[in-house]
Amino acid sequence: MKLSSPGETTLRDLSEELGVSLTTISRALRGKQGMSDETRERIKAVAERRGYISNKAGATLSTGRLFSIGYIIPGEDRWPTGLLQADVMRGMLNELTPQGYSLHVYSESYFGTDRTSLLEAARRLRVDALALTIEHDDPIVPSSHPLPFPLVLINRRVEGLGANFVVADEERGGMIATAHLIESGHRRIAHIGGPSRTALERRLHGYRAALDAAGIAFDPALVVHADDVSWRGGYHACETLFERSGDRPTALFCGSDILAFGVLKYLENHAIRVPQDVAITSFDDSMFAEMTEPGLTSVRKSRHAMGREAARMLLALIDGKAAPAQIMLPVELIVRGSSDRPARLPARLRH
Repeated sequence: MKLSSPGETTLRDLSEELGVSLTTISRALRGKQGMSDETRERIKAVAERRGYISNKAGATLSTGRLFSIGYIIPGEDRWPTGLLQADVMRGMLNELTPQGYSLHVYSESYFGTDRTSLLEAARRLRVDALALTIEHDDPIVPSSHPLPFPLVLINRRVEGLGANFVVADEERGGMIATAHLIESGHRRIAHIGGPSRTALERRLHGYRAALDAAGIAFDPALVVHADDVSWRGGYHACETLFERSGDRPTALFCGSDILAFGVLKYLENHAIRVPQDVAITSFDDSMFAEMTEPGLTSVRKSRHAMGREAARMLLALIDGKAAPAQIMLPVELIVRGSSDRPARLPARLRH
């Protein structure tokens, strides 16, 4: 089978001129290790001089690889999913493109509405490896047969899938966001979170750990779980919290920025000042966090880094190299105006 046009330089042409194997030339042009820098640069120089154009079809025949990575993103068509996934994809592409791999993105909805059969449906994809980001809290059921390619989950740990994971230290993020409020003098600190089995649940664990470390008793009346992780969900959760009888909180840790934006709107509508009356911290450090008034104090986790590490893990697995079963990335608190005022003691807000 002839895969090149007349006059087109092939890997075999380069091999004959250089006197090295096809495998060595292929690895050199894809930036792989296993040869001296001098050999790699000599191969690249000859390939450039002869106008060699990489032929993925030929590479697939010689290596059995498709040079294709699949990436399944959440099917929900709402902010912040789109913006956040764009950061993950940029991180992945920065690693995959120099290695000659393309990234094929699929919406979860492409595989049907039954999320429990997602991995079963994904088995038909023609890819060398698969990455999957999960934002919802539905259970993920393993495929009835082993997947024919490596799998890496981004942003959520699910046991029993035979997958590796890249996650941020969500619990520590919840701890530092809450500890920041405690250090400012607040004792009555509320939390607005979201569904279980998601990153928001681990942030709640961090909130409780920070309270415990400071000797502050956990009060279930100060925790509200939004029905929907959205602007409206945050608004209604804050409404529920502030309509409860008893002392209102002097500070709030919101499980995500999108919830915090709804909280800020509720407080504005009810003439409750931030941070003078209620201090706010949040999680995600989205691009809009610094655009609110006051700016939103928020925990930053790098989704770009999550994408980068997921791609590196997948490439290592494709090459048959051992890869860590889990990578946990650090987080940091970005302090802005929503939390910069110490609590007033005794702290009571009344209707």
